[in-house]
Amino acid sequence: MIARFLLVAVILGTQDVGAQEQAAFLRVRYVPVEDRIDSVRVADIDRSWSRVLVLRKTNQSEEVLREVKANESFGARFSVDGDFNGDGKPDKALVGVYQEKSGATGRFLLVLTELKPGVWRKSFLAKFKGEPGFSILFVEGATIDFATCLRCDAGLRLVWARGRYELRR
Repeated sequence: MIARFLLVAVILGTQDVGAQEQAAFLRVRYVPVEDRIDSVRVADIDRSWSRVLVLRKTNQSEEVLREVKANESFGARFSVDGDFNGDGKPDKALVGVYQEKSGATGRFLLVLTELKPGVWRKSFLAKFKGEPGFSILFVEGATIDFATCLRCDAGLRLVWARGRYELRR
């Protein structure tokens, strides 16, 4: 079974530092510099935000990228495309970091839906205040899990239930 990974260790500050202490993905901090995600303005995602950085392979250090590539066979991805709610419209799930106008930072999981070619809107946002650190998706078939760790064994699962997106442990 593919291991599931959880952000609780980092977000709630209960991580086991032992063997993970040297992991590059745990040490990295990102600087939000973008004012849009695709065609969507940051203010249309969250009014309190000033900047974001969508995590991609292209903005990772070589060390972090090696660790991510080593987990690609387990479904590690920074973004995934699909129709997650079955409405026939393309959806995109992605991860990143944000900075609020107040200066507070954190990580996010965002689902965008394409309304017409090239025009996207926010369908779901989960934000986690704290360090603007690493996060990733683990994808297996139609299952999408959000993680801040490549070595932990738990996860927050993105599901479509009761007509809306939810995160579940």
